[in-house]
Amino acid sequence: MRDRAFALSVLCLFLLWGSEGISLGQTPSGGGAREEIVRFSRFYPLLNRRVTFDARPRPREILVRIDGLRLDDVLVIRGQGEVLSIWAGYASGRLGDLLQRGGLDVHPLPSSCVRVEGTTVSVRRPEEIEGIVFVDLQVPKDTRVHLVRDGQTLLRARVSEPIALREGALAPGSRNPAETVLRAVFGGNAPDVLRPPSPDQPYIVSFHRLTIRKRVPVSIPRGERLVVLFVINADGTVAQVVSLEPETVAPEVEQALRQWEFEPFVYEGRAVSVKTLALIR
Repeated sequence: MRDRAFALSVLCLFLLWGSEGISLGQTPSGGGAREEIVRFSRFYPLLNRRVTFDARPRPREILVRIDGLRLDDVLVIRGQGEVLSIWAGYASGRLGDLLQRGGLDVHPLPSSCVRVEGTTVSVRRPEEIEGIVFVDLQVPKDTRVHLVRDGQTLLRARVSEPIALREGALAPGSRNPAETVLRAVFGGNAPDVLRPPSPDQPYIVSFHRLTIRKRVPVSIPRGERLVVLFVINADGTVAQVVSLEPETVAPEVEQALRQWEFEPFVYEGRAVSVKTLALIR
């Protein structure tokens, strides 16, 4: 059960690169901002705090004040869209701990630590938190960012490509909030392949690393989707299919998915069994 929880957690993150949040409710806050409780998917809430700032006309510059971040914390800024969005949280474990404990231990930062006043964003790291704090900031496209960390200006420019602040230096940033969470948890770029806790269990593999050898058509109503966990044998045949969204599917759909076949996944010179998550539209 513990291994299954961890596998689903990581697989959901792999799937959700590029996904948008689903709003669960709104609470008005000051300074022209609104606060939302959001999650990335119905089955795994990763990050539960979002502040969105709407301004018309759009501001030319946004001041970002960051106080108390440690060297291993993660700050990502990207210029995209028409609004300013902040995703802030912390991960209280790294990969080794997660394999033992099971599940991703990710929490939102307290709302008092994230403030939007006019065109100023202030983020304060709580001293009592032990873990990796991550802040993912999306500013309106072509808006200049004035980044100040602990009173020192680090950047004052338009952000055309995502940038990250980690270990005191600026570097290329992540593409979306889900990838920022992965960077916080894994301490760098998220891997495409994860070793299992024991050799007799399947590897966890991102779906794009697999090659489909045989695809049996699946009937899906227009506008809907399937989120499916595949357990695949070393020879590429499907050992198990678990539908995560929706939770149940018609028997003929499950039967069709069980007939899919993949090219054997070879890792370090040998074919291995794998778990992967697929989004089917």
